[in-house]
Order: sequence, then structure tokens, then C-alpha cells
Amino acid sequence: MKICAVTHLYYPDGGGDVFGQHELARGLMGLGLEMNIITWAFQNSRHLAERIDGVNVTRLRGLNLRLLPSITEYPYLIGLRETLGRLNPDIIDCQSHLFLPTLQAIRAAKSRRIPTVVTVRGLLAKRGLVTELSQWAYLRTVCRKYMNRASCVICLTDSDRSLVQSLRMAERVEVVPNGVDLMKFRPDPRKDPHCLAWAGRMVPEKGLESLLIALSDVVKEIPDVTLQLVGDGPLMPTLQTLAARLGVSSNCVFLGRRTREEVASILSKSSVFVLPSLSEGLPKAMLEAMGCGNAIVASDLPQIRDIIGGQGVGFLNDPRDTHGLAESLLACLRDEDFTRRLESGSRRLAEDRYDLRTILLRRKQLYQRLVEQPR
Repeated sequence: MKICAVTHLYYPDGGGDVFGQHELARGLMGLGLEMNIITWAFQNSRHLAERIDGVNVTRLRGLNLRLLPSITEYPYLIGLRETLGRLNPDIIDCQSHLFLPTLQAIRAAKSRRIPTVVTVRGLLAKRGLVTELSQWAYLRTVCRKYMNRASCVICLTDSDRSLVQSLRMAERVEVVPNGVDLMKFRPDPRKDPHCLAWAGRMVPEKGLESLLIALSDVVKEIPDVTLQLVGDGPLMPTLQTLAARLGVSSNCVFLGRRTREEVASILSKSSVFVLPSLSEGLPKAMLEAMGCGNAIVASDLPQIRDIIGGQGVGFLNDPRDTHGLAESLLACLRDEDFTRRLESGSRRLAEDRYDLRTILLRRKQLYQRLVEQPR
């Protein structure tokens, strides 16, 4: 079976493995599928056709229709229809409903009677009032019109599925979560009980300002606590300045972009993973932290509640309540035995529900059902 994934950015563009697509493509190839990626030639110096770890990648020229200052990469791909015709896939998987290549691919697939899947990775990005209003208008008009032409919409959580259905964006909606490679992301027995970790892209919706403010309260009681921040993004200079102003620069380690192996090593030695996001889909970094046996302190968002609510792996907080966030962190840092129990529960939950091998098989089986159904 030949799969063609369409996405606005692909590894290594966009700061690494955007949406975990490269890991997903490699995993599906391991199940016998042929994987082709169509994406934007974000850096014109890159090869327009290349093979990365066995995955065929076609990068198309495009127009960057950057309509809002908070969304910097918003391409329209030139030649997408022709490229799909040349590749002639059995199924098309569009990675995110928020970008124009998805709408282009759905339209092209409909005319060629090719089954199309759209993976929704969180309905909205919280980047200010103007951006949110624009996204809601988009979801209720253009996006809904095109998404209803897709064969199936994949959501990562039950909460997102309910929202997609309430907006009447799709007739068929399936839940297939992200997965984590539990052989790579595993606990290290030499965990540091006073080490906190965060990983992701430093953008407004990640709530990192609140995390630094909460950290300034934590260090008053536990001066040797360390927060390791993995990743980069436009907010990094602002966050470094805020850390200095709050007097926690010595407690913060800005590690920048790291390889998957380095991320796994960092998370395996930390004890608490913090996720103070204002919006999320199903955060892959949190699943990786669970695989590494981290206690979780995260925002009380429906998508995150679907994963860890009532599972005995950590705490959920109002994302804007910095005092509550600090208290949850202190609850983990004060009692090492309590935190070890949370860490063990976190690893078990990852094993039971989010093993990458199981998730890949579920996605492959869904592809097969869509290909076999009458068109």
C-alpha cells in the first residue's frame, strides 16, 4: 500500500520532526507500507527530491501566504495536484487541518477518487485574540467545507473528536493517538529528584512565562531545583530575559534544539515533566516524558485530561494559575517517595496505551479499511 503524506513542513525543516511525522513515516515503512511525503521547499537550498531514512520526500516551491504575524509559515504549494497524479498513492494523509496544503490535497484527491485522511493535532493554536478569532472563522467556513470531503478525520483525543463532531466538520471521525518509542524513551535509574523538564517549541501557546513565574516561587523553598528547557523558538530571548528578571537564570538551562537521542537522555534523568500550555492536541513530548517515567504537572485542558486525568501520574492545573502550578511542583519535589510512585504510574500508562508499535498498527489498519471501502 502506497501512502502519501502532505504537510506544510517536514524534517528537518521547522526545527526538527514537526508533528513527529518522520518517526511516523519510518514506523509505517517498518509495517510494509511505502511512504511518500509532499511538503514545502522551505529552504530553497535543500534538494527538491530526496530520500531520508528510506522515506521519499518531494519538496515543492510555494508561496508563503503569511496572513498573521503569529503564524510565520503558511505555504500554498505549487504543483501539488500534478505531484499527486505522478505518485498515484492508494491513500493521502494530510498532517493538520490548519494549513493550505491540506485543503489543496483534499480537493485534488476528490477529483481522483483517492481516499483522504486528515489528522487533527489540536483544533486551535492560542496565539492571541486576533489569531484565535481568525481560526474560529476558518474552522466554521472554509475548513468545514473541505474537511467534509475527506474520507476520514483522525483525532488524537476523545475531546478533539467531540469538538470536531460538534462543529460538523466530518462525517467519519476516528481516534488514533500519538505513540512513543518505549525502547528509546525509558527511565534512567539515576534520576535527579530536583530536576524538572520541558520540551517543545517556544511559542506563546506553550505558557512558558507562567512556568518561569511559578519557578521563581519554587526556588524560594528548594534553591537547587533545575528546569531544563529543550527546544527553541521565537520566544527564547524573551524567556531568557524574564528568567534573569525573576532571578532564576541559574536554575534554568536553555538547551536549544537537540536530537531525539539527546531528548530521550534528558527526559530519562529528570523526575518531573512540566507542561503549562494554553492549548494542546496530544503533546508528544509529554508521552515521551511518560515513557521516561516522569511525574507530570500539566495544564487542565480537555485533551490532556483525556490522557492523565485520574491516572495517578501527576497534577492538572489551571494554565494561568502560577501559584497553583508552583504548589504542584513543590508537592513533587518535597516528597521523593510520592514522586517515585507517580513516575512508575506514568511509565505504566505509556506502556498500556501509547506504545508506538500498537499505534502504528492501528493507523495501518485504518488505512486498509479506507482503501477497501467502495469509493
